Amino acid sequence: GYSIPVLTNLLCKRDRFSDVLQVPTEFVVETIVERAKKPIETELVDSGPVKDRVYREGFDVQAMLPIPTHHEKDAGPYITSGVIIAKDPDTGVRNASYARMQVKGPRKLGIMINRWRHLWQLYAKAERRGEPLEVAIVIGGPPELIIEGAMPGNLVPITQDELDTAGGLVGRPLKVVECETVDLEVPAHSEIVLEGRIPPGVREEEGPFGDYSMVYDGIVRRRLEPVVELTCLSMRENPIYHDILPASMDHWILGGIPREAELLDTVRRVNPNVLKVHLTPGGCCRFHAVVQIRKVCEADGKTTIVAAYSPTETARDVKLVVVVDEDVDPFNLTEVEWALATRVQYDRDIVVLRDQPGSLDPSAIASTPEAVLMGEGGTEKVILCAKLGVDATRTFRNPKLLPLFERIKVAGGDVFDGSEDSRNPPRTEDE
Repeated sequence: GYSIPVLTNLLCKRDRFSDVLQVPTEFVVETIVERAKKPIETELVDSGPVKDRVYREGFDVQAMLPIPTHHEKDAGPYITSGVIIAKDPDTGVRNASYARMQVKGPRKLGIMINRWRHLWQLYAKAERRGEPLEVAIVIGGPPELIIEGAMPGNLVPITQDELDTAGGLVGRPLKVVECETVDLEVPAHSEIVLEGRIPPGVREEEGPFGDYSMVYDGIVRRRLEPVVELTCLSMRENPIYHDILPASMDHWILGGIPREAELLDTVRRVNPNVLKVHLTPGGCCRFHAVVQIRKVCEADGKTTIVAAYSPTETARDVKLVVVVDEDVDPFNLTEVEWALATRVQYDRDIVVLRDQPGSLDPSAIASTPEAVLMGEGGTEKVILCAKLGVDATRTFRNPKLLPLFERIKVAGGDVFDGSEDSRNPPRTEDE
């Protein structure tokens, strides 16, 4: 056994984000969009609790840290909660991101970096120079860094320092300390930090791994991915190991809410009357999006669909966009289904986009030609996915008939939404 306790389900509910950001839950996504654009420079301090215990040599992450094997067919223990800090080799701007990391030895990790992520761009720069990319892996960092590490690329551009962005999320500087063996800084109050380098030109088999889509990635064909050679382990005197269970609400919500922020920011550039965005749990908080708009013209629904599929990290995952009116709660899936039932004609109100870039969707992987999937002929590897948009808003084609769409109300004026409270008749004073 291990003496270090394991913490999970840290950000498994939307109201946990509310606690971190100190705003009501309904304003969390809007707040992330706004604060992501207002970074606050980090504060460098001499030391911190993460320096209580420092191991430069002879350490064994397998023996010292309680890194779980999460699923039956996983290739082994995986670090799932590590926020990876790296610097742009050209500018020195710091990046923070997640990537699953397979434990391959006492001081060696396999790392699966998506090719569209900023971290891959930084590694590719270093690799072209024949140099390793230095990294620091923060396990159990401050909540603002845990959230920031999940923020997609269009929300935080590669030119913006992401440790500064983490401070901006909570309105105060992130206190950082210098690493021991790499030229990086990490939060002083982290639980555990692993330092290391990703060497150029090295690829090893990685996976399989049960990921967010509730299936095993790499079960049919192993990925060839870079590795991290670890150079230092530092931790608190009595650290807590933070873990994220893949394909749990902890995983989905942490990845989903920052993606909602990116999607909201993207579609509002085209349609300023977008009100809310929801990536639903049934779609792993990745695949299915509900967008609420204040419709002012007949084209708004389809324009919003097209905007939602603009090429962003979030859009790569999304394969269904449903646009609803402002009287439909995008977080109430009964209301969304009701809008689909009463406001959609499927010969007119759908948009299908074929051969779009996709992600860990097994149906898309299974239908993509092998040559395309493997990037034969020097092309870039891609998963091809068909994507659907549904305009579930009231049609303006015949304005005189708009009263047909008015929602009924029970006595007392409350809108009937199909819930148990709506179905129960109002009580009289005598009852």
